[in-house]
Amino acid sequence: MNTRLRTSAWLETEAGSILIDCGPDFRQQALQHGISEISAIVLTHHHADHIGGLSELRPLSRLHPVRVYASGHTCTIVQNTFSYIFSEKPTGGGLPRIDLQTFNGSWNINGLCITPLPVLHGEDRIHGFRIGDMAYITDASFIPESTFELLSGIRYLVINGLREKPHATHFSIAQACHAAARTSAQHVWITHICHLVDHAAISTSLPPPVSPGYDGLGFEFDENAGARQ
Repeated sequence: MNTRLRTSAWLETEAGSILIDCGPDFRQQALQHGISEISAIVLTHHHADHIGGLSELRPLSRLHPVRVYASGHTCTIVQNTFSYIFSEKPTGGGLPRIDLQTFNGSWNINGLCITPLPVLHGEDRIHGFRIGDMAYITDASFIPESTFELLSGIRYLVINGLREKPHATHFSIAQACHAAARTSAQHVWITHICHLVDHAAISTSLPPPVSPGYDGLGFEFDENAGARQ
């Protein structure tokens, strides 16, 4: 439980398989969990631990480009970071085929409504996402009131809690619990936990309904509940 790969989430829905963030551990995670097809990827923000695996998409994009959705700022960083992928100059060895698209408000992926949740990561404006009655927020240090309104009616929440000690750009575990308590979530999991935190120790100290997340955690949610468009 204390050996953690970079944070991401894989959603299997009627609309297809959707990945939230694609970090440097993506290849290992895909092999471990049998991910052989992805309909789309949504990115929370541009930091390396959330986009570093985009270069590994080549075997999953042979038949068609993988759609990758991100904010305008994150799209620019992705294009600059992986300029060789988006260059018109031919290169040897083949490249991942990525269809990079900017989101601006809620949008649909194969009929599935995705609602961006603006949050602050230090001074950076990044995004969590709401899908049905589930919300996924990582790397946040502050949630605006307008975003709490977008969380109305959720039953499941995944939210970052870096460590017990406060941090400038991430929620502490206590801050994550406080934010979760302001929502209607009946099941809450802490993610983006750093190496300083012992899984067993926090498992016994977190208030219900909060639990520490772990690699391979899975749960079912209603992808159509509370859809916003």
